[in-house]
Amino acid sequence: MVDWHLGYVTRDSGNKMVAWNLGGEAVSSDLVESHQAHLAVLVEALEKSPYAQLVSQYARFSEGLDGVHRGALSSSSSKEEVDRLPALLDSFLSAFRAFVDHTCKWLSGRYGDAVLRGFNANLSREYDSEFAYRFMYKLRNYSQHCGLPPVSGRVRRWIDSNGVKRQEVSVTFDAMELLSKYDGWGQPVKAELQRMGGQFSVAEIAARLMSSCSIVYAELVCVIAPNLQESADFLIECDRSPEGSEFVPALFGISPDEWRDSQASRDIQFRFIRPELAHLLAISLREAERVLSFSRDSGDPT
Repeated sequence: MVDWHLGYVTRDSGNKMVAWNLGGEAVSSDLVESHQAHLAVLVEALEKSPYAQLVSQYARFSEGLDGVHRGALSSSSSKEEVDRLPALLDSFLSAFRAFVDHTCKWLSGRYGDAVLRGFNANLSREYDSEFAYRFMYKLRNYSQHCGLPPVSGRVRRWIDSNGVKRQEVSVTFDAMELLSKYDGWGQPVKAELQRMGGQFSVAEIAARLMSSCSIVYAELVCVIAPNLQESADFLIECDRSPEGSEFVPALFGISPDEWRDSQASRDIQFRFIRPELAHLLAISLREAERVLSFSRDSGDPT
């Protein structure tokens, strides 16, 4: 048996815990269980969502692309950066498919068929309307059957009419190379690659895929917002700590004997309240509104 109390810990400027306050309001084990349930709702939708992992992998891939441009002044450095890109791209593609598959599994278990159907319908819309989504979905299959996707880097240098040195860096896919190495593109991607017939921008395709995924995730967040807000409100209500970033609200669980005996060695269980997730939700909802307010041009390849 464990007695639970609301309290807080204090941390210093280095984020190290320096003091505990365990003497707060006594609460029931039911509240502790409710807290864990509400905490899970927010963590799985925001902090540790498949979309959050996708954003992280896209950031790593974008850093790789930036490294190509930074290293372009040195041909050897630029080549090393280009050589890193296929593995970074493969990780991004894996995160993309995980976003699709793992989100479907999460929604099915947490929110049921109606929300899942809406999510799948929005994914289908992006597949039908956006070349980058279709292509990258198939490119993930390519990477599973043929190895790392081929990416080419090129640096073009010249002196303009004013005598100024110029430089242009391009990182591209080659449509004909992709067609020659893999026959599982399906329609319409195969026909679209045949029409393109040459090189096209890796950065643009990756950015447009992220745009599609961001829109679908924003739509999902708006649909489940009432559930998320209920959990956020619960966490805020559980916060009994003084104001200030140095205070961290928490639930403390200690056996009754240890509470009564001040000399006893205390085996303390911690459950941090984490009201900051409520602020993360507010940021996510604002970002969802911003994403959905944008209009897009056609996703068809030229």
